[in-house]
Amino acid sequence: MELGLNSLETLFPTLTQLPVIPDVALRAQRMLDDPDVHLGKLADVLGVDPVLAVRISRLADSPLYGSQGSALSLRQAIQRLGIPETRRIVMTVAVMNALPELPAPMDVRVFWRLGLGSALIGRQLAEDIKFKRPEQAYLAGLVHTLGEATLAINRPTEFGRAFQRACREHRELHATLHQAFGVRPVELTAHMLSLWGFPGEISEAVRFYLDASSAPEHKVLASIVFAADRMCRGLGLAPEEQGEGSEDWTEQISPELRERFERIGYDDPSDYVLARLQFMTGVEELIEKTFGG
Repeated sequence: MELGLNSLETLFPTLTQLPVIPDVALRAQRMLDDPDVHLGKLADVLGVDPVLAVRISRLADSPLYGSQGSALSLRQAIQRLGIPETRRIVMTVAVMNALPELPAPMDVRVFWRLGLGSALIGRQLAEDIKFKRPEQAYLAGLVHTLGEATLAINRPTEFGRAFQRACREHRELHATLHQAFGVRPVELTAHMLSLWGFPGEISEAVRFYLDASSAPEHKVLASIVFAADRMCRGLGLAPEEQGEGSEDWTEQISPELRERFERIGYDDPSDYVLARLQFMTGVEELIEKTFGG
């Protein structure tokens, strides 16, 4: 039986298992806001959380971030990466640690393949179209389906039925979840990002990425998240049995993003995809190496 809830205010208080970002990671992010941060002191702060520290070192050693596979201590990893890449990895690990596993029929590896793929492709797209804050595109892409995962953890039975319906009817998962819970998953995602202290533009972009033209202020960022999501689905970095990406996403992008494509010489966004296919395929290979085995 579907819940039929009709507001986020009704649903959210019933969710008892919410993803939480460690305080150590949030403190590290504040330190990284200082361009003169001492990287050794940063390593000491992160080292307080052994699990977080180990995973940061491992991700820094992965091909996803250009490592040749040499073993690094946390301090060595931070010193080699520098501030921008360390900021990215700290938040990536912190967010991924907040959702270390998911109940069936969700697959945590598939979930994070889509998140990381959307983050990397979104950042590259942002840079290509001269968007001023590509790091926002990275973070928004990383977390844009967080609400779906939270529903899976808290309401596995109802979520499972909605998931199976999406697969059976070749509908988009977010649509069947909206029908089942009475709340759009993107609204739940945006609410949790606000509680985590994410910038308001990221919360807005995630909330409106499926209808970027409706975003009050940050239409381009929302459009980047949508395009990155669809490119990743086209690469197979999401469950194939669902309906996402079955339509031509280039016909659904906002006028604001289409204008950005035109500025860099792509009247048809499909031409951009073809021009960047090698990069996107490289992202797919990196993601598979990161989660393979």
